[in-house]
Amino acid sequence: MYSVSKKFYFNAAHRIKTHQWVCKNVHGHNYICLVDIQSDIIDSDGMIVDFKEMKRIQERLDHHLDHSYLFEQGDLIGEFLQSQWMKTYTLPLPPTTEVLAKHIFEQVTSLWFAVSRVELRETHKCKATYTK
Repeated sequence: MYSVSKKFYFNAAHRIKTHQWVCKNVHGHNYICLVDIQSDIIDSDGMIVDFKEMKRIQERLDHHLDHSYLFEQGDLIGEFLQSQWMKTYTLPLPPTTEVLAKHIFEQVTSLWFAVSRVELRETHKCKATYTK
């Protein structure tokens, strides 16, 4: 099995509205996202995928998540920001690192990449991983 990884970056704000501690407040992170792609097959150039092709992942992250307020449906702050034409991104669940890792996994898979794992870091100490 062959595997390649590429690192991506985006910045976003969020809050976990039902959290009992500080995460209930609006705050932001400089996210680092590591995407792993696996395959049994390499192409005639000896690659699973050209790293240049993987820039589509960064484009997807930039378009939807970068400099957005990430919020769970029903979050009044998110709905207000949307009404003011601010960049927001709605998720069906709280915008935790775990939920975002799975969401990014699904989004990257929809770009036809054979994703095996997404690791998402919200700080240098904290990360969540989603694998298939």
